[in-house]
Amino acid sequence: MRTIGLGDRPLWLDETGTLAAVRSSSVEDLFRRVAEYETGKGAAYFLSLRWWTAMFGESELGLRLPSAILGSLASVAGALWAALLAQTLAHTGEERAVSRRRVLLVAGVAGVVLSLHPTLVMLGREARSYAFSHFFLLLSALLSVHAYLQAESRWTRGARIACPVTAALGASAHLFSLAFLIGVVLATGAAMRARRCRFGPLAIGAAAFAVLLLTQAPLTLGHVKTTYLGGETLPTVGPRDVIHYALDVFGGKPGVFVVGTLALWSFAFGRRDPVVRFGLVAALVAAVIAALGEAMVPTLALGGARYLVWGAFLIPVLLAGLSGLRREHGAIAMLALAGALAVSLVRRHDFEDRYREDWRAASRAMESVESHAVQILCHRGMVVRPLRHYYRGSSPLHSCRFVGSPESPCDCIDTARDAIRGGRAAFLVWSHAEPWESRREEFEAALGPATVVHEQYAIRVLRFGP
Repeated sequence: MRTIGLGDRPLWLDETGTLAAVRSSSVEDLFRRVAEYETGKGAAYFLSLRWWTAMFGESELGLRLPSAILGSLASVAGALWAALLAQTLAHTGEERAVSRRRVLLVAGVAGVVLSLHPTLVMLGREARSYAFSHFFLLLSALLSVHAYLQAESRWTRGARIACPVTAALGASAHLFSLAFLIGVVLATGAAMRARRCRFGPLAIGAAAFAVLLLTQAPLTLGHVKTTYLGGETLPTVGPRDVIHYALDVFGGKPGVFVVGTLALWSFAFGRRDPVVRFGLVAALVAAVIAALGEAMVPTLALGGARYLVWGAFLIPVLLAGLSGLRREHGAIAMLALAGALAVSLVRRHDFEDRYREDWRAASRAMESVESHAVQILCHRGMVVRPLRHYYRGSSPLHSCRFVGSPESPCDCIDTARDAIRGGRAAFLVWSHAEPWESRREEFEAALGPATVVHEQYAIRVLRFGP
């Protein structure tokens, strides 16, 4: 599912940023570019992708394939984590058959959710660091059971070393994953307390993780400082955005009833179960941290928190309450869950087709009528990146800038006016980031009526002049 048609779509806005980092002239330049443009991300993903593309090329398929592979492996790691957790925290005195059915059911739920969750599938189909982060986060969670919750064995020491290292790799790919990790640490601590384990190893692991993360702080916080403390105006989150993020938790509208019902079942009838209690604590902590982050800095830029906090969501362990159902009821619930997520996945795939800007089509549309064009005006600087990648015409690209604030006049209008007075035309490429209607009157008053050359869900190309 993550690889079907993977190379068919052109790169979209953020993916061209990944390509720009991969094409850096040197490793030092890559570090500088990541610190400057990538909010809360380290360089591990970009360095590994630079190595990958050196061998397999920079095509759309080549850039996205690592995410598809890691996203699939993340599903495996998550299923193993849920199964091992259920086995480790099982009630003492359970019959062997009951315990085996419980482990298989929890692992099955984890596999279904992590394989079919629309957000996770979508993130496994783009050249960004999210699938990279998911894989190392879930691998770290899997190692944490070996390291802190099971009886000591020959694997324990290695797991205690690998656990904070993989957690740091996951967090370096996106700092929003800290909410997920803190939830897992606190839930692990609660489980250790119930099992009367020593807290020393967990404290040492948490300290090692903190040190590894602090060594990356100058890089991962560079863009945060520039963007949030540098006075840049960012679009804010509204009620519709919050609802959209909340639906992502449940895998879209079709999953709301099924997942919500099973989550309530877990809370109402399974909260005494140690596996369910683990999931409830971890999910609650992660959700509270994510909500606080959105409340303190309510911008769309923080919407990425849902990718790592709510996208993974700890649904596999939260739904461990299914293990309390009889076998036939558990199977029915799993089928209902798989069906709901599959429907959401199909709908998300259709939405993804409409949402992704068809830069190749927009470029061809301009190339076919550009004989009179002298300038291509891009509504935002980020629009220039994908156009430079796909546009093969001769007209220069000019990035518009709104002088002072987004509400102030646009500095590219004079450029377009000069072109039109000289008998030439100008194109304006307007992205989804700001509604065109809010600026139509301003542009048409200065440049005359606009002709739509190309229009899709998230991009519009307008032509002014002859």
